[in-house]
Amino acid sequence: MGVRRFIYTNVLKDGTLTKPDLISIKSLLESIKVPVIVAGGVSSVEDIVKLKKMGVEGVIIGKAFYERKITIMEANNVS
Repeated sequence: MGVRRFIYTNVLKDGTLTKPDLISIKSLLESIKVPVIVAGGVSSVEDIVKLKKMGVEGVIIGKAFYERKITIMEANNVS
């Protein structure tokens, strides 16, 4: 069947705006060979930049959008 990507959600961080768990995410990225999409704790554009530099394929942003901490334009412009 083959898994093509994972969505990793830290449920302890989800909806908290307290930053992603970078240590756990790094460990996951080192242990698998497929792209990873991350959710949970994302609260700023800086979080997205850090995750992208780590090699994360994508980020799911919820509460940060609702609370206007990140705009769609800002998220899309991360390079």
